[in-house]
Amino acid sequence: MPSLALIGHGAVGAALHRHLRRELDDGRVVFRGALVRHPDAHPELPAKERLDLDGLLAADLVVECAGVAALRHLGPLVVAGGPDLLVASVGAFADPDTAAALEAGPGRVRASSGAIGGLDLLRAAAQAGGIDRATITTTKLASSLVQPWMDDEERERLRTLRTPEPLFEGTPGEAIDRFPGNVNVAVAVGLACRGLGPIAAGLGRVRVRIVADPDTDASTHRIEAEGASGRYRFEIANRPDPTNPRSSALTAQALAAEVREWLAARPT
Repeated sequence: MPSLALIGHGAVGAALHRHLRRELDDGRVVFRGALVRHPDAHPELPAKERLDLDGLLAADLVVECAGVAALRHLGPLVVAGGPDLLVASVGAFADPDTAAALEAGPGRVRASSGAIGGLDLLRAAAQAGGIDRATITTTKLASSLVQPWMDDEERERLRTLRTPEPLFEGTPGEAIDRFPGNVNVAVAVGLACRGLGPIAAGLGRVRVRIVADPDTDASTHRIEAEGASGRYRFEIANRPDPTNPRSSALTAQALAAEVREWLAARPT
């Protein structure tokens, strides 16, 4: 029977665990546990489910739910050890060294679609050489965009903002460095736009804009792309996760769907 382990058991990891309850109860997959930074802070995990690295590597599929920094550190160790790896923090692929290590195998790595759709169409168009440029404009609740690197004045300005305001424009790599918990979707668009070329080529085709909105009740992503294959526009508005406003509630649901696809693809 295939086994599953998680990196992280916070808002996304715990929600994923709940979404897979039917598969776990039906015996389609065994939950080995989760590797977490502070085990004592996770009383919901029995002691036997608080994993070390060896326990993580014993799983057939590892799902990362812990953020860009955790993936940069642990992801290469997982794929080098053999398990397949499903990635939530796609932003880590913006770092060339991390991307190379994640793609080195022998474990297979898959980047989650996360909170957006349309990536399959962009991927097909890009592989046909048909995407020249793309933009993603992400609008989020202003207070959820507060970052540790901001000074007190900037943090207060965001918390007391009265009207929507552009906050950032740049590359996917710059966006994920400045807003690591908010814009994994920007790098996901870059991965879709790489076509058959290197990751850097896809990221180079993408421009990222972030808008802070003091009143929005959704995280909105507007994706526009064009090239020889045509012009494309998608807009997705997701409710934020009530326990983690920086992320969409759909993130864990997307991971659960991809775990089910992984299970269905395994030989019977």
